[in-house]
Amino acid sequence: MKTMQPIMRGLLGALIATAFGYAAVTANPQSASEADTRTHEEFLQDVPGEHWQEISPDNLLVLDWADKDTGEPRQMVIRLFDLEYGAVWAGNVRAMARRGYWQDASIYRVIPGFVAQWGVLPPSADDQAGDGPNYSEPDYLQSVPAGSFVAPLSEDASENLCHRSANAIRGVCDAHSPQTRFVDGWTFASDGVSMWPAFCKSAVGVARGYAPDVGSGSTLYAVLGNDRRTMDRNLGMVGVVIAGLDHLDALPAGTGGYGMYAEQEEATAFTRIALASDLPAASRPRFRMLKTGSASHAAWLERLMKPDTFYTERFPVLDVCRADLVPIEPVEDTKN
Repeated sequence: MKTMQPIMRGLLGALIATAFGYAAVTANPQSASEADTRTHEEFLQDVPGEHWQEISPDNLLVLDWADKDTGEPRQMVIRLFDLEYGAVWAGNVRAMARRGYWQDASIYRVIPGFVAQWGVLPPSADDQAGDGPNYSEPDYLQSVPAGSFVAPLSEDASENLCHRSANAIRGVCDAHSPQTRFVDGWTFASDGVSMWPAFCKSAVGVARGYAPDVGSGSTLYAVLGNDRRTMDRNLGMVGVVIAGLDHLDALPAGTGGYGMYAEQEEATAFTRIALASDLPAASRPRFRMLKTGSASHAAWLERLMKPDTFYTERFPVLDVCRADLVPIEPVEDTKN
């Protein structure tokens, strides 16, 4: 199991390059006096292959279902944590996927703009009030230790990405925590001693009852709409949706209490939940991410902090919940 690990031109470029610990170089670099007119797409096409990292198929959870109205296939892909944080929850998810635990699972709770939740059986109203699950879970699941909502700050984490001064802040910053850190393609909030994932849109959380329950990973949910930062350090996370979140967004709202579907037939049944590594190679989804810590990623952050020529003011601050902080894209044979 992996442990957690970790350009601006002119004066600001020197500051960020120093803070991030690498020089400002990318494929086909523009000269200092030449404006970079490339689109984001063109920039990413120019990134050297060694600055990309393919996500292991063991860390991709693939969820398939059919649209209830049209019958069209729908697929969602979740990138699972492969770090110290969330190791037990993510390990349980892998075990359940491999053993077919979710063969009768469905999406049974949808609150537009909040969450979509799925599992084998919909918890009762009492469960939603915090009395715990009323259904059996596999006996092979690992117990999640108390305190797992945060993890120690690892030596593999990047330096703090948010730089605050008396007059301004710059970098990747967060209104809910004093620091932010990149960890092998993940973005974490931090207090300088510990770190925890931010519950931004697309985060996949672990459903639970009242404390001290921390959840096992058998019932999961995805954050829709806006970020839900009150979940930070209060619920566990197993990863993020990297493809297909729009399919969850398109589901109708639950008609019952707590956003649950009042009738079982309203729920959307999965046709398959499996790890990508367990699928035939020809049908296995593949994704790669821009390596955090690479010069190309530093240049990417620069682009995000530098509006195009339509804008006259520059704000060198990026919100930790921006979805494009770490570009992730499907792997194609034509990619460099």
